[in-house]
Amino acid sequence: MTALQTKPRYRRGQLLKVLREDLIYNGVVIKVSEINRCWDKWLYVGHCIHYPKNLRHYQNNANRHKWALFEEELGEYD
Repeated sequence: MTALQTKPRYRRGQLLKVLREDLIYNGVVIKVSEINRCWDKWLYVGHCIHYPKNLRHYQNNANRHKWALFEEELGEYD
């Protein structure tokens, strides 16, 4: 099933966290600010709002960048 046949899994303003182990900001919580379609995938853009203690030294740098995250790189934050 492609994104053309589905709705976005997340909504604008929802809190998410990055789950992929290979991302340097693994565990960073983001807030979705924009949802776009990229080919057959939904692309979520957001900004960082929380950092695990072991990643705090990346906080200032991460704040200056928008996140562009594919759906499979995100997990629901509860």
